Amino acid sequence: MIPIDVVKAVKAMFSGIGESDAIPSLQGELFDAQLLEEGVKTYYPGGDYEINWSEFLETVNIMAEGPREAGFYITIIKGLPCCVVYGARLSRPVHEKIAPLISILIWAQICRYEAGFVILNG
Repeated sequence: MIPIDVVKAVKAMFSGIGESDAIPSLQGELFDAQLLEEGVKTYYPGGDYEINWSEFLETVNIMAEGPREAGFYITIIKGLPCCVVYGARLSRPVHEKIAPLISILIWAQICRYEAGFVILNG
C-alpha cells in the first residue's frame, strides 16, 4: 500500500475533520477517535493520544517490509513501531500509543488481526 493510500483509507472511515467515531480496540471494546488535519486524536483507556500521519505510514512501512504472508505476531508489531516510530527504550514504554494506532489500521481495513497476528492487507 502506498503512503497516500494509508492516509486516504483512514480518512475515509471518519465522518469528517473534527468528527469523532467509535473504533473497536484489540480487546473488543470501543474507544473514540477524532479525525484531525495532521492525523487522529484517540481517547483510549489509559490516555489520550494524537497520532500523526507519519506514525501511521511508518507502521505500515514496517509491516510491508516484513513477511506479509505470515504477518507479525501482535507483540512484535507493537514492539517494532515502538522502537522505530517512537524511539522507545526499555525504560520508556509506549505500547499504549501503538495499540490505538493498530486498532485504527485494522478498522480502516489496512491490516487484519488473526490468531495473534497483525497481517497487512492487499
